[in-house]
Amino acid sequence: MRIESNKFEGGQQVMDGNEWVSCEFRDCTIVFAGRAGCTITGCRFTNPRYDLTDNALMTINQLHAVYHGLPGGKEFVEAVFEDIRRK
Repeated sequence: MRIESNKFEGGQQVMDGNEWVSCEFRDCTIVFAGRAGCTITGCRFTNPRYDLTDNALMTINQLHAVYHGLPGGKEFVEAVFEDIRRK
């Protein structure tokens, strides 16, 4: 769903599955569950808190396990983050 030019104050906003355009978030918890992608364009965030849940949290936990537990895992995870930085 496209959500445009809305203002949110407090509470949680689940980002998954939405296109956020020119919205304002003040003192919100921004939740990524990893169930669907999202796009964020031209939004403003004041004092945000972030929460990863469900699939998003599982992915982070898996990256942690790869980084610390597999041969070449550290290099793999660092390459993933370097790719994120480049884009």
